[in-house]
Amino acid sequence: MAKYRLLFLLISVVLWAGILYGVSKVRPHIVTDFLDNLNVVKAEKDKKPPPPPPPPPPPPEKLPPPPPLVERQTKMIVDIPPPPVEEIRQVQERAPPPPAPALTDYQPPAPPPPPPAPPPPPPPSCTESPKNPRKLREFNIERAYPQRAIDRGTEGNVRATLQIDATGSVVGVIVTAANPPGVFESAVEREARRMRFDPARRNCENTSGEFYLDVQFRLNE
Repeated sequence: MAKYRLLFLLISVVLWAGILYGVSKVRPHIVTDFLDNLNVVKAEKDKKPPPPPPPPPPPPEKLPPPPPLVERQTKMIVDIPPPPVEEIRQVQERAPPPPAPALTDYQPPAPPPPPPAPPPPPPPSCTESPKNPRKLREFNIERAYPQRAIDRGTEGNVRATLQIDATGSVVGVIVTAANPPGVFESAVEREARRMRFDPARRNCENTSGEFYLDVQFRLNE
């Protein structure tokens, strides 16, 4: 019996412990919901109604109209002098000046002729007598002798006039005589141009001149 009683007490303790545990879990939610409802009711009671709107402003007072402005007209008496009387002056009409004479076919006088040019100065007095060209380089017969004439044993002579310029150079050769003709003329012209001269002198100055050349072609025996 003691064992059954102890078992019953133990079962009762477990049941009561489970009930208390369940109540402890459920009670906080109930209390919390109750407090929330209580706060909402209190807030609705504490809430004040909105104030009434302010009254509309009174209408503006009507002011009386201002009195009309009265213009005052004043008259001023001013003494105006009479306008000055213009003196009438008699203006004498002047006759226009006579027109200037028309210039037609007017020719200005010719300018005076320029003074004549001064005469050239007289040439300086020269005491030197005139001179003809003088040979500085002789005529080379051996070089001028044609080889064909030597081979044939031909002899002859040529006369020529040489034209000498102011520098002493031969600028022209004129053959005046040749014997036999057609053999020595070209050789004489070619060799004569190699000659050099002292130019002619006139009035103390070098000038052109002529020189007469006589060439004898002879074979040595």
